[in-house]
Amino acid sequence: MGSLTVNGMMALPVLAGTEVAAGRSGLQRVVTGVNVMEVPDIERFTKAGELLLTTAYPLRDRVGDLPELISDLHSRGLAALAVKLGRYIDYLPQPALERADELGFPV
Repeated sequence: MGSLTVNGMMALPVLAGTEVAAGRSGLQRVVTGVNVMEVPDIERFTKAGELLLTTAYPLRDRVGDLPELISDLHSRGLAALAVKLGRYIDYLPQPALERADELGFPV
């Protein structure tokens, strides 16, 4: 995959209908790869530049950990976090959105 920005990724047909919930100031971050979160301790399996996709299954019982996860992903240099709502969690908690906005980390 060639490098695109987060904003450019969102323009792809496969991501049609996605919305940015927070971290809009980081939409120009470069995405160099994609990873999928299926384990709670995903941070150690990520690389800088990745767009991390998740249904939030690993977070379903600990959604309060999202602000810390966002901080960790940002510090590791990830490009963004994409969460499929409605299956395991229905919304992103306000503290997580605030953290993403503070860091300019697109969610």
